[in-house]
Amino acid sequence: METSIFPKYEYRGISHPQKTILIAVSKFSEGFLRFAPRTIRNYPSHGVDHSVNIIRMINEFTEKWEITLSKNERFILYSAAWLHDIGCVKNRSPHNTISASILLRNESITNLFTGLDNDLLADVQDVIESHSSTYNINDIPVKRGAVRVRLISAVFRLIDACEITNFKCPAPVFFEIKDDLKDEHGAVDKEAIQFWKGHMNIKYLGFAKPNIAITVDSPRQSRRIVNRLKNEIVSIQEIFRENGIDVPIIVVRAREAGID
Repeated sequence: METSIFPKYEYRGISHPQKTILIAVSKFSEGFLRFAPRTIRNYPSHGVDHSVNIIRMINEFTEKWEITLSKNERFILYSAAWLHDIGCVKNRSPHNTISASILLRNESITNLFTGLDNDLLADVQDVIESHSSTYNINDIPVKRGAVRVRLISAVFRLIDACEITNFKCPAPVFFEIKDDLKDEHGAVDKEAIQFWKGHMNIKYLGFAKPNIAITVDSPRQSRRIVNRLKNEIVSIQEIFRENGIDVPIIVVRAREAGID
């Protein structure tokens, strides 16, 4: 019998000590993610569901794209899935650097990383900070020790941008709050409403190398969100090519209108 409200997820290809640390990391992060709506209250979820879906997509994407990762590389990606948005509790911009700062200030969590490997904390910090498109991902070192930091940062940026389906924005919730989506001046928050409708319109996203397949009701309704994903692919495409990895191609299908 299923008891979790979230989709199933699992950590693959990492050590038992790394899995144990991820339990502590997830509990630490959840405390912050629970209160992220205080600064992004009108916008789609950046809570535990977002982190869980990223973990699931890390597994699916790396399998479908046949990307072989070391234990440390996988561990860093899973850690970033929990930690990358905790800065939203203070401010949406620049939440990536705020997230890294919150992590670095917590000695008990940082000690878990450095206790395994002195480089792990810096690697996680790089992935967290570079997941935002405002950060120049080419400033990340190509490697630190045996870890391909720039590559896994690129993978994480892509996966974060792929978490865009209607699971983020349940239609019954929107129905109840749509009239209350106001900006700080009390005016209708048209941008937030656009995001909600755009995500609700996306019914499916899946990986089938070389394509990222997206199914929508209306291509126009979700164009802004899909274009953001396309822009993120442009930002990481050279890193993929340098590592011999196929650059994803976005294929959008309308459920009844063919291909957009």
